[in-house]
Amino acid sequence: MNIALVTTNRKCRIETFVKRHYDLMEGRVTLYYDGRPSRRNDVEGRFGYRQPEYYLEKIIAKLGVKCSAEIRSLSRSLHKQKIDICYAEFGPSGIGVMPACKILNIPLIVNFHGHDIYAKKTVAKNLQAYRQLFKTAIFVVGVSTLMCKELAHLGCPEKKMQYMPCG
Repeated sequence: MNIALVTTNRKCRIETFVKRHYDLMEGRVTLYYDGRPSRRNDVEGRFGYRQPEYYLEKIIAKLGVKCSAEIRSLSRSLHKQKIDICYAEFGPSGIGVMPACKILNIPLIVNFHGHDIYAKKTVAKNLQAYRQLFKTAIFVVGVSTLMCKELAHLGCPEKKMQYMPCG
């Protein structure tokens, strides 16, 4: 299985809880990082915003999706790396990769860790996108029972919620 581990920056490899996820994942893991949406991975480095292949243009047009050059580039990279599933560390990373996952029909799992669900400014800025993320993701992970309650309060369906403590 080819897994995209999506986070905001490459330093996640030294954040113990994210590194633990990376180390425990079975299969080929490609780390995507550097922005929202991601602009780099640990295989290709920085992937450029070239025009994607023709078939991707057809898929995007058929879906009626309007997307930026960044999303097109990320979609191309996910396809090139033959990604089977995306695991996003932190809500904003999930928001960033969500359009590409929709375009390519790649299942998305999002792990919320704290700041992304409790910081009022972050939640206010991302609330509408979080609600779309809750609809799109196959699972939404909370690291505490209180966090799972907060995710439910924000609109995450209980059937998609997974409690997975880390630490």
